[in-house]
Amino acid sequence: MFRQNDKPRVRRTLEGRWLRDFLGRSSVVRWIIVLVTLSGLIGLALTGSRVDTPDLTIGQISPRKIVVRVNFSYPDQVATDSARNQLLAKSPNVYGVNLTTFKRQLEQIRHLFDGMQGLKAYGKGKGMDRAAQRLTDAWNKDADLPLSVAEVQSLLVIKDRKALFDALSSLGLEIAENGIMGEDQFSSSETVIACNLNPADFSQLRKVKVGQIPTARQVLPKLMDELNAQCGIPRASARTVERLVSCLLVPNLQMDSSLSGKYRQHQLKSVETIFQTAARGDVLIEQGERVTQAMVAILKAHDAEVKRHFSGEWYFRERLGTAALIIILVGVTVLILVFQQTGRRRAASNLEFSLLATIILLHLGLCNAVTHLIQASSFFSPSLASAAIPSCFGPMLVAVLIHRRRAHLITFVSSFLLGIITRFDFAVMLTSLISSVVGIHFLSPLRRRARIYEAGLLAGLTAALVNGVYGFMGDIPVVTMGFQCLAAVAAAFVSSLLISALLPLFEAIFKVTTDLRWLEMSDLNHPLLRRMVLEAPGTYHHSLIVATLVERACEAIGANPLQGRVCSYFHDVGKLKNPEYFCENQAEGRNPHDDMAPNMSALIIIAHVKDGVDFSIQHHLVRPVIETIQQHHGTSQVAYFYKLAKRHEEDAKLGSQILQMKVDDVPKVEEEMYRYPGPKASSPEICIISLADAVEGASRSMQKPTPQRIESLVEGIIADRLRDGQLDECPLTMPELKAVTESFITTLLNMHHTRISYPKDEDSNSQPAPPAADEAS
Repeated sequence: MFRQNDKPRVRRTLEGRWLRDFLGRSSVVRWIIVLVTLSGLIGLALTGSRVDTPDLTIGQISPRKIVVRVNFSYPDQVATDSARNQLLAKSPNVYGVNLTTFKRQLEQIRHLFDGMQGLKAYGKGKGMDRAAQRLTDAWNKDADLPLSVAEVQSLLVIKDRKALFDALSSLGLEIAENGIMGEDQFSSSETVIACNLNPADFSQLRKVKVGQIPTARQVLPKLMDELNAQCGIPRASARTVERLVSCLLVPNLQMDSSLSGKYRQHQLKSVETIFQTAARGDVLIEQGERVTQAMVAILKAHDAEVKRHFSGEWYFRERLGTAALIIILVGVTVLILVFQQTGRRRAASNLEFSLLATIILLHLGLCNAVTHLIQASSFFSPSLASAAIPSCFGPMLVAVLIHRRRAHLITFVSSFLLGIITRFDFAVMLTSLISSVVGIHFLSPLRRRARIYEAGLLAGLTAALVNGVYGFMGDIPVVTMGFQCLAAVAAAFVSSLLISALLPLFEAIFKVTTDLRWLEMSDLNHPLLRRMVLEAPGTYHHSLIVATLVERACEAIGANPLQGRVCSYFHDVGKLKNPEYFCENQAEGRNPHDDMAPNMSALIIIAHVKDGVDFSIQHHLVRPVIETIQQHHGTSQVAYFYKLAKRHEEDAKLGSQILQMKVDDVPKVEEEMYRYPGPKASSPEICIISLADAVEGASRSMQKPTPQRIESLVEGIIADRLRDGQLDECPLTMPELKAVTESFITTLLNMHHTRISYPKDEDSNSQPAPPAADEAS
């Protein structure tokens, strides 16, 4: 019985159901869902990322001919790099001219010539010799080439040593600045060098052939001839002057590695990028041609130019066409969901519309995000995009939450939508279609949560196989193909994880009952079922038998056997309020209906439907169970009490005639008072429960059941329900109804099969069991 504070809450819940019914049936709500879905899909398509087809790599064989779509110029990186390499090969090393030694020796010669002025003051004799010795020692202390005292004294014969020094300084500096090389300083490959006096300014760089650079041995005679012509060097001092000059003319070219590198970089800047032109219709790559580095560069440039070129009118037409395709595809899908009944499934409700729309948007948004992430990342190859997309996520989620038939429809729709978003990438569409079909197939029957992971793994292996075959056709490298296969398996397995994680959320938001939820509810330790065992054991036993009949029949026609079994457990839970008024719970010889008017008995019997709804709401049972409780009797008649009331009416009319009373004064029996309020069964599972409930109750009162009697009983009850119109709203077809009938007959025969008759014990006083009483309901 309800607690005192339960009734207002239940009443408010029942009163609030009209809003759910309105949202579930209103065409306005349906159009709002469609428009929101269209907006989301168009937005995803417009922001979709293009998966390049084919994704060619160096060394790969092109699977098809690629033709230029627009006239464009592209940088020929290979030719540019070749020109730069050639320039670097010809670029000379930079040598600096080092004048340090020249200036140091020239300064020493000046000191030597200045010292020569003091030697004449000593005259001839020992004084001059000592002064010459001191001057010679001073020279030899720092000079690279030592002199003797006699050689120093030989310089005294030169008349104008200042003129000689000036000529030596100017002529020698000119030669030194032009550079003097060593005898074996350069290698045979170094034919040209660059001499530079100012490392900060490459404009003063002077390129010189190695053969044109003189050695010290080559310039010494020339410099002596110039000095002799200008100053007239005496014969006695010519040898000493030549030795002094040889101190100045030393190799002074030194290679500067840092400056050589900077000079090469300076030269590379002068090499302009080489551009090539391609006209519309030109063939970029022939089918079967091996891809080179230059071809990959051209493909990238062509794709970039196409995007830039078509950013105006073509861009608008492409986006408009994309939106039109999505509208057409969604429109056809809506027509299928609204007007076409798929087998036993009725047209989709608004709740199912919103669930499908949410799944599709979530699915395509996730796939689009993964595609963008892969193409934006430098770590992943773009070829992984078609494999790493979780393309089976949405269809498998629909299969778990709604039905396999809806999932197959969503598979085709989502595959084409995913193709539109990825600019009609065939590999993506093919992978999505095949892997989703495999995943949906292996999800049924869903009797344990691990089935989701198994189906995801099989879908991933299928996607890997598709990508492997597609990669083999395109001659993709084995390593890339291996990564694609691994990515396909990983994406499908991650989809399974997401499905398991999101199931409770979707069940709570959209009030969906999955097979996993039905499995949880099939536990017979539910509080209502435990109460039924104690307070209404006959009803409990009746519900178990009905559950067996319903489960077998659902399996026979492909309905949901789990839903049928669980709903059967709770279909008569309303009898807990007044269990003693139902014959299966009555003790022998005691029937409270004997002391009641037929209309009151009918009210109590009919009330168990409303009481069952109240109990189910109070215990938060799922909506299909509540609908089963409401509809399992439909608008059928409580025949026993109706006939009893009609008999009483006839008796009253006869009594009024005997007493000479007016017949019109006898109250008329209204049939509507003896019918359940409905509604009629609206799903295959509820229809089967309704029939099984009637068949099981009638079979209890059957004496000596035989196959003929059971078959006649089942067929008669189902025929009566058909004539009464109780199956008008049920989506069962006649072949399916026949399969249900045969299932009922087979199950009842197994329940009532004959047993071996054992011989009676002579001393036994056992009595046969009394026959079962007829059900009042």
